[in-house]
Amino acid sequence: MIKLKYCCYTVRYFFKKWLFAFHCYLLSVLD
Repeated sequence: MIKLKYCCYTVRYFFKKWLFAFHCYLLSVLD
């Protein structure tokens, strides 16, 4: 159960990082 919780947290963390990177990419392209 703890492992599953950690896995979900990791996925969420990486998704936020990817979303942030994608946002920065869009800003640089639109600039």
